[in-house]
Amino acid sequence: MSKLNSTLFLILLLVMQVAGTVHASSFSYKGFVNQGFIISGGNNYLGESKKGSFDFGEAGINFYYRPINRLYFSAQISTRNVGDHKSGEEDLRLDYGLLGLNLYSGNQYDASLRLGRFKYFYGLYNDIQDISSAIPGVMPPQIMYYEYVLPDLTIDGVQLNQSFRFDELGTVNFDMLYGKPAADEREFEENLFNDFLRDYSPYSNAATGEVNSYDGLGALRLQYLTPDNSLLIGYIHTVNDGTLSLTASNSNYWFNGVGDGYSDTLSVEYVSDVWTFTSEYRTRFIKQTNTLIFLPMNLTDSATAELRTEAYYFQFRYQLTQKLEGLFRYEAYFANKHDRDGAKWSSLSPARQGKEHYQYSKDWVVGATYEFNDSFTLKSELHLFDGSHLNYAAIYTGATENDINQGLDRYWNMFLVELTYSF
Repeated sequence: MSKLNSTLFLILLLVMQVAGTVHASSFSYKGFVNQGFIISGGNNYLGESKKGSFDFGEAGINFYYRPINRLYFSAQISTRNVGDHKSGEEDLRLDYGLLGLNLYSGNQYDASLRLGRFKYFYGLYNDIQDISSAIPGVMPPQIMYYEYVLPDLTIDGVQLNQSFRFDELGTVNFDMLYGKPAADEREFEENLFNDFLRDYSPYSNAATGEVNSYDGLGALRLQYLTPDNSLLIGYIHTVNDGTLSLTASNSNYWFNGVGDGYSDTLSVEYVSDVWTFTSEYRTRFIKQTNTLIFLPMNLTDSATAELRTEAYYFQFRYQLTQKLEGLFRYEAYFANKHDRDGAKWSSLSPARQGKEHYQYSKDWVVGATYEFNDSFTLKSELHLFDGSHLNYAAIYTGATENDINQGLDRYWNMFLVELTYSF
């Protein structure tokens, strides 16, 4: 990351130069540098973690500029080095870059519009994933905010935010967005096709084909906050506009699979003087229709499958001292909420026998955060896992740190520590 951090340093100098030419009240910038260490036992996670790895760092610069009262610009550029699980991940990337317009501002109602690239609604933490002080522990709950894909949860589109204030009853926020995912679709599609060849090897020999990802993503977010902002209750509905399809063929077979889906997320957070309780629940519905044609005899077989995943966590944070905070969290994920132990999944193929734990992940987390001052923060956390779905799912993102042929451990552990400098 040293070369890229140098590039960010030059960008920072440019931003500071720009800041000197505009009014201080209309322009501001912030930045961060994170460097961590990760080590695990049993399975690798985010790279070769069983050996211990310092490939766990990120740096970024963001700025905010308001030329007039109702209009503002905001953007963030960053570089990332986390496990080298994606090609080119150290390249500078635009996390978000948007134009915001305040449509209306009153005592009981506000409305604003955003255009550009921004993080879409994905629970409590996706909007603030780059603000280290706002993230509990080193990483947010992995069963929802999966580190392998978290940086890609952005879209290029439009977002409408509305806030309704009801005096002593509290505030209701209602937000809508629509756009096209900003992730690298070519890399995603290549990984998905390679995974298909591996999973359907009996008839994928010498197969060729393509993947077409969905065209857009839409989401609604509804939030309620009490008058003192101590309690937040939220709901998010996210849907893919269009389908994701995969087509493959060889001399004997022609295969087509079409998938679609949506997700629902419930969130609650209560903040007191010294402790915070947070919990979220997400279920995702996936529908897939597969058609297989045996070409020599023109025999067709078609099947439709529906799947509903489930994820949730309970998190408790306590302010032990003015600078030290403790964290405890339990989180769980099930690839099929109707097959929580993976028994049905493993019964579908002899190769899956004994691998039921690939279909779920349960994690007990204990962590601590120490703030030296406004600039430096040290975080650490220990994970104890039952289940290896997080490792198994990483294969579908192109990760290669675990050899799937050698199998994955059901019980494994992980320790992380991270130092953050903010400016």
